Amino acid sequence: MRYNEPPRNFSGRRNVNAVRAIMLFLLAGLLFVSVARAQSTPTGTLTGVVQDINGAAVPNATVTAKNTGTATARSVTSDGEGRWTIPALPVGTYDVMYDSTLSILGL
Repeated sequence: MRYNEPPRNFSGRRNVNAVRAIMLFLLAGLLFVSVARAQSTPTGTLTGVVQDINGAAVPNATVTAKNTGTATARSVTSDGEGRWTIPALPVGTYDVMYDSTLSILGL
């Protein structure tokens, strides 16, 4: 081997492929960390039943949970048996309110 010749196992293409593989590995690692961090935010679920004063279910009531710290609110509608669920709420303190328009025939 002469001093002015590149080493025989030198290949520019191999180096480019190695750099690409390392960059792909680093990019995949960053994506994994981002996804793992997004899933680590604690949340909770509120659930209940809307009933009238006699204990009868109130269907189609609008139930609103308002975060007292951030003033953000989420609303759902109760089902035919008055049940409702608000999933994936950020952890915090909530005021829960309901509104229902009940119509009674004859009044």
